[in-house]
Amino acid sequence: MSRGAGAWWSWARAQVRFGRTEWAVQKLTSSYKGLLPLSLHHSGMDCVATDIASVAVLLDMNLCTTNRSGALDAPALEARSLDWFVNPAEWNWARRDITGSGVDKDDVSSLLAPPFDFIVTTDSVYHPSLTQPLLRALHALSTPPYAPSTKPPPIYLALEARDPDLIAAFLDSARTDWSFKCSRTDNARLEKLLGKGGLGWSADDWEGVQVWKLQLDRRR
Repeated sequence: MSRGAGAWWSWARAQVRFGRTEWAVQKLTSSYKGLLPLSLHHSGMDCVATDIASVAVLLDMNLCTTNRSGALDAPALEARSLDWFVNPAEWNWARRDITGSGVDKDDVSSLLAPPFDFIVTTDSVYHPSLTQPLLRALHALSTPPYAPSTKPPPIYLALEARDPDLIAAFLDSARTDWSFKCSRTDNARLEKLLGKGGLGWSADDWEGVQVWKLQLDRRR
């Protein structure tokens, strides 16, 4: 997705107060180009970008090529594999391949791990078979031991609504089956923030673009 991901990238930079010691973010799924994790990283955030193993390899190569900062105080930026279909009880954040069984050959002592300040995912709701595995993964990252019991991280979902029925079913399951509160960011607000960033879109560019905030409701 180009337009939806671009909207989220610009919105995130404008919306969130960045600070090296205050924020750690997980990018749950990413294209191998890594535009979003690179943007968050260059804004001063520790960031771990995840995808299935075959894509994570390409993502890692691109992030290493594009991010050439060698400063000791530079924020961390990682590309790692995480398969939503693997039960969260089997995850191992001490490995680069979080949901695999491989042995790391290099030092993994400084790898990023939950809890995260917030989670973002782009263009990840596109097939019914992915709905429950994705929601299970998001729920796991919102509950102990991966998140504080009193403060689940906000999750931002950017998408291009190619299939409105699928999006509606995903959000309904998020609310009823997984106890997420779901709220949509108004596109007028996104447009205003994009304008402040020097990016102007036509009315056609906004067609289908949506950004949703999900956060676990601890009262349920």
